[in-house]
Amino acid sequence: MMASSFRRAHLRGSEELFRPTQGAGPGVAAAAASPTEGPPPARAEGLLLRLTEEEIAQLADALHRLKFPPSTPHRPSIAEREQLEELRQKLLAAL
Repeated sequence: MMASSFRRAHLRGSEELFRPTQGAGPGVAAAAASPTEGPPPARAEGLLLRLTEEEIAQLADALHRLKFPPSTPHRPSIAEREQLEELRQKLLAAL
């Protein structure tokens, strides 16, 4: 048999891939503590918003259509769109 002339290359820098994450430097902690882009933090005290029965029914119907879309798309009338937009503005104003 012939001896193989193939030499295995040594991987340098692989210890960087397997270094422990605990005890990381202050740069990692600062990066973890800094806020990121995203939704604003939720308020701890909660919100109280008074909705009429009609507004609650509109919300329930809209959520039902989002969760279970019909086989034929539902196009709301102009009046329905205006009512939903008013409700959306009311909800956003409460934030």
